Amino acid sequence: MSYSAHNPGGPRKRARIDSAVDILKAEYVELTIPPAVTHVTEDAELWFEDGTVALVAGEIGFRVYQGLLADHSPALKAMFAHPDGYISSDDGSAQTCPVIRLLDSPHDLRHLLRVYMPALIAAKALTFDAVSACIRLGKKYQMTELYSECAQFLRNHYTTDFDRWTGHAYWAPPSFSDLHAIGVVNLARLTGEASILPTALLACTLLRSDILRGFTRADGTQEILGAEDLARCFDAKARVVEVTIAARLRTFHPEVSAQCKSGPRCRVALCSALRMLEQKISSRQAAEEPRRVGDPLGPATSVCSYDQLGLCTTCEDMVRVRDLQARKELWNRLPEIVGVEVAGWPRAVRAEEEEEEEEEE
Repeated sequence: MSYSAHNPGGPRKRARIDSAVDILKAEYVELTIPPAVTHVTEDAELWFEDGTVALVAGEIGFRVYQGLLADHSPALKAMFAHPDGYISSDDGSAQTCPVIRLLDSPHDLRHLLRVYMPALIAAKALTFDAVSACIRLGKKYQMTELYSECAQFLRNHYTTDFDRWTGHAYWAPPSFSDLHAIGVVNLARLTGEASILPTALLACTLLRSDILRGFTRADGTQEILGAEDLARCFDAKARVVEVTIAARLRTFHPEVSAQCKSGPRCRVALCSALRMLEQKISSRQAAEEPRRVGDPLGPATSVCSYDQLGLCTTCEDMVRVRDLQARKELWNRLPEIVGVEVAGWPRAVRAEEEEEEEEEE
């Protein structure tokens, strides 16, 4: 069923109230009301007949409970005090609940409202669209708790911790696609969460030509990298390949362990690993497709497994130590590699070296 929104005074400026709210509105919402609501279509999911406010985005109406929203958003609470009109029945015989007209995408607003509607609070995997909407609208409408939780979700995955990052099953969170790394970079820029940028930009370097086009959001808008971040990714692509190859070369250097009992055999095995690496990078595609040389922060087994190598126990242990050291050194340099500065970026190798020095003393 559709409704008309009745506003006796027609389009107008919102009434000026106390100065604190004026400042809030000037910062978070438009002071000029959008075009008058002439037709509202009920959202199939978020239209509750006993709802106490109708939020309208585009021509989609969401009839929800203003008390729940007011408890979490000072901005919306201020707007509820001065509605833009009222939802009326089709024949105009009755006014039912106030209307607040918003400039947001109905797709984004739907994601936001799902969080606060009791019947819809079910444990679901967070999609990129949901996280993005809640961060952007949470910032706009001062929903501090929601904003913080979603920003923390990104920090937990796009982490500053080497062990946590390498422990992820995949570079993107569950339900995120590879292309969503572009959106994560943009959210990091919006929120000022610089710690998210190194791993998110690294994920972008593994994208192919899609990095130029970005992806289309549900509301039809295009999510693309800013010009400076796009340039960073193109510059970093070659660096990522270079440092990954350098790390693999150090890992499989054909110098056997001092305790090795079968030197020639293990030396041949390490040379064999280097030949496998050469095969992976010999194609011209390697510079364009970093994945050909493996995950730069992943184990060297992406080149060949330890079973394939057939090293003695002491040489295998030596290679494992070399591999971990090379990956941690790369992690230390990650902000530099992708062209950003992150204050206090954890230095995985340095911390362990200091601990070892203290133990020796």
